[in-house]
Amino acid sequence: MTSTNDDHADKYNDPRARISRRGVLIGVLVLVFGIIGSALSIWARRTHLVRSTEFWGPDVILAFQLAEEVELISFNNSDPAEPESGGASPASDELMPAADELMPAADELMPAADELMPAKPESDGEPADGQVVRLSGMPGLGHLRHVLLDERSYVWESVQNGSLTADSKSPEWMILRFRDPTAGRFPDANIAVDLAGGWIGLEGGTKKVQLNERFRNALPNFLIQIANFEPTRVEMREKKEAGG
Repeated sequence: MTSTNDDHADKYNDPRARISRRGVLIGVLVLVFGIIGSALSIWARRTHLVRSTEFWGPDVILAFQLAEEVELISFNNSDPAEPESGGASPASDELMPAADELMPAADELMPAADELMPAKPESDGEPADGQVVRLSGMPGLGHLRHVLLDERSYVWESVQNGSLTADSKSPEWMILRFRDPTAGRFPDANIAVDLAGGWIGLEGGTKKVQLNERFRNALPNFLIQIANFEPTRVEMREKKEAGG
């Protein structure tokens, strides 16, 4: 028969087990270091907007954050110039891993052509001969917004005065258009992206800035992948309609 007494009561009440001041202090230090580490991690991961807001202005920052419709406009970019990299241009197979660091792989971004991009939208102010690809709701759009918002994505020492409008219809350029047609919380923002040099700025604005080394090649390559997928999407849709 099992005894009702606890045979190990002496282990729970061992007078030799003492909580020393040193032990308490170590526990408190571990807790404090944990809190500090968490705070630093949150600070490091948060989006830094101070210099970005100074460059883009509050309306464009709001567009990056809240735009209901995001569109990519390209101009016959099937054979774009190779991006600059401070010397000889790297091979395309060396550029693609950088693009993969920015966004998921193209197969993950574009699981089903008809689900990803509906028919080309009709929108006011569409550039002549520009191919419009709708990015709204596309996987990877959040990464794109973060890159444009975070001040660490740019080389601020490279800021130059000058408008990007004159070259925006070149095959070496694309335009990202951010719109809010339903709520109208900000005016449309057209962002010109230089595929060759990694320069970016507001179309028709007065200054431009270069992306940092990591995104200077990754962002243009990601946009080129999306733009080049549009003809495939159209072809797949036509085949589906013909077969149906």
